[in-house]
This record gives sequence, structure tokens and C-alpha cells, in this order.
Amino acid sequence: MRTKARWLAVVVVLLGGGGEAWASSPCGIYARIEEVSVGPHEDQPTWILIQGDFLVAKTSRRNDGPTRGYLCFSLEQADVTLNGSLENRAPLTGKHKERCLIEWGDLQGLVAEKGNGKAYVAFGSVFSEPFQDSPHVWETAEQAEQNPFPYPVHHGLTRLRIPAPQEAERNPADRNPVILLQEYQTRQDGESR
Repeated sequence: MRTKARWLAVVVVLLGGGGEAWASSPCGIYARIEEVSVGPHEDQPTWILIQGDFLVAKTSRRNDGPTRGYLCFSLEQADVTLNGSLENRAPLTGKHKERCLIEWGDLQGLVAEKGNGKAYVAFGSVFSEPFQDSPHVWETAEQAEQNPFPYPVHHGLTRLRIPAPQEAERNPADRNPVILLQEYQTRQDGESR
């Protein structure tokens, strides 16, 4: 019970926009999602492709990012070898498969509700074994689809609160992942014009 309370406290701090807590929280991926698609069949997907901006946390408490591109996840589990590679991939079954498909549906629903580029989420666990070999953000959808990563079914999906503009102005050193993703989006969109 105490462990749940501790995790809840971390999530509350994260959602409240507290300082640099994001890097040491249990979530492994923070994303501003542009688009979500599943396949090969909508009614029985085996993969999900997410386009957007991502902060990918490492087990070493560092992060990659922010990075714009694609992440592709598969509906499978894998063993981690001593060198950190993923082997013995097998399809998810039972409650893990059910939870994964629910989260994929939630991701699609959130983008449909909020609009492209306005959905901010955190998911996956930086402490799970597969995260020793963190997912890579690819430049193209084709690259991502050729290199799917087992979907990290651990802490669930957390919808992140978008801070009010005065929050970022009040504390410009705030390392809130949503603020970092917003700043990154602004820079990238400015460069592409």
C-alpha cells in the first residue's frame, strides 16, 4: 500500500508541473502526440505507430530528447540479454494484452478528443527490463515500422496537464516535460518555415 502511495505522489508532482521531478519519475516516455495509427487491422492490431515529439527517459536518469519522429510498438514481450538487446519476443496474452489494447485505444481517443499535436501523455516504465534498451525515435514511419519495440505495459497511461503560460514565465527553469515539449515544438515549427 505504501508503494502505491509513493507512486501516486510522484504522479501528482509530475501532473502538477513540479520542477525536475520528471526525470526521476517512473514513466519512461513523455509525448506530444500528432497522430496514432494501429495495424495491420484496426479491429485486431499487433502494432501501434505514434507520430509526435518525444522525451525518452533512460534508466540512468538521463533523457533523450526532445525528438520529433515516430515510435512503433508491438503487441509483444521480450527478454533482455546481458548486453541489453531484446530477444525471445513472444505475443502478449491475457490481461497484459488486454491492458495494452486498452491503452492503444486510449491514445487514439485522446488524439481524437484533443486534436493533432495537443495530446500530452506519459507512459511506459523507465525501470522495466526492456527499457534497458530504450525505444528509439525514428525519422520516418517506415523506419519505425521496421523496428517495433515491445509496448511497455507497466504504469498505464497518464494524461499530462498543459501548464498555463504564466507557469512557464514564472519559472523559466522549470523542467516540466510538457513545457519542454512545447518549447521544442515552437523551435521545430519555427525552423521548418
